[in-house]
Amino acid sequence: MLKKLDSFFKNIALWVIKIYQYTLSPDKGLPSFWLKWKVCRHEPHCSQYAVEHLQEHGFVKSIIPIMDRVSNCTAGHGIIIDPVPKNTTSPSHNKLKVVFFSSAPIGISFLEELHNDKDFEIIWVVTQPDQSSGRGMKMKANIIKTKALELLGAKATSLIQTPHTLKLRSKQYPWEGQEFYNWIKDIHPDYLVVIAYWKIIPQTILGIPTIAPINIHGSLLPHYRGASPIQTALLNGDKETGITIMKMSAGLDEGDSIAQLPITLDPTVTTLKLIDLFIEKGPQFTVDTLKKYHQGGLKTSPQDNSKATFTYKITKEQWEINPFTESLDEVVRKYNAYYLRPKIYFYHNNKRFIIEEITLDLKKYKDHKDEVSVDKKYNLNPAAQDMMIKAEWKKSIHREEWKKGYVK
Repeated sequence: MLKKLDSFFKNIALWVIKIYQYTLSPDKGLPSFWLKWKVCRHEPHCSQYAVEHLQEHGFVKSIIPIMDRVSNCTAGHGIIIDPVPKNTTSPSHNKLKVVFFSSAPIGISFLEELHNDKDFEIIWVVTQPDQSSGRGMKMKANIIKTKALELLGAKATSLIQTPHTLKLRSKQYPWEGQEFYNWIKDIHPDYLVVIAYWKIIPQTILGIPTIAPINIHGSLLPHYRGASPIQTALLNGDKETGITIMKMSAGLDEGDSIAQLPITLDPTVTTLKLIDLFIEKGPQFTVDTLKKYHQGGLKTSPQDNSKATFTYKITKEQWEINPFTESLDEVVRKYNAYYLRPKIYFYHNNKRFIIEEITLDLKKYKDHKDEVSVDKKYNLNPAAQDMMIKAEWKKSIHREEWKKGYVK
């Protein structure tokens, strides 16, 4: 009986509001040509908010929120994003609601895994704004946005956010950070899941999720905090690295660890191979970790800051090698670390050569790794079976071909 009464009054209220919308409302009515955004700067407008709230929550539960929204509506500059909160008693609320942050190709498999798992609902995808590229400088979406449009279908447009900044106070984008904060606060996410997003997320936003803000970091923290953990592990010749699922905090990668997945390394593992291992093992590990943490099966543990090591921005000076004086181990470490970009290079007779590939004999590597990569007679280290070398603007050639063509 009460449900029928609620539905009856809801329908009357909707009927009255819609008449107002198309007659006197500054949003859709006759005055909208002059008054839209000048009287009410909410998005959605207060009348539309009332319609959506009634449809989502019914009459009784909507009276106070609608009156509060209307009474606090003021004219001014800038749009205030304020969507209707979802009905938390609906079946979809049983899923863990995720806002996913990423801007790099490595994030695709994690996005797909969360999207395909029945226990999660991706309510937002946050990535970098479209960038101009090519000769025509046309705007192009990044790979995360492209994948999200493919996965989320017709509703994708409203679920993808590309803010220029997340700062609440920004001189260049004065309203954007505040609007983003208001919006994400109102959708009540359970998790923020972040991997290679490349923007600082303020503490005000990190405090919003009901369970935790999560970062997927490419090292076994507290080792290799910072932006280049994958390259640094390879550059240092580590025998092990891994993935850390951590609860984000204000400090750089200082948050409490939730779970770690070790990955074994050897001298044949390049940046590309290591990223492929992360893509192969990381998504399922992440999903399992989020579920266990939500169920209380995992606890956070603080990092030992006294053991923390840090990574730094890679500079062009690091790419250059001297294969005639550096050991094979030194060259292989740099080759592995900079395999994707920018690749290592050396100079010979004032010409620049890029090493595209190194093929190793692991059985001989331990015994010969400390010897020079190439001796004075241009012979390869016994543990190096071959090298593919590329002169600028030329195709890659085998080391023997290079020796015949460029050694005089």
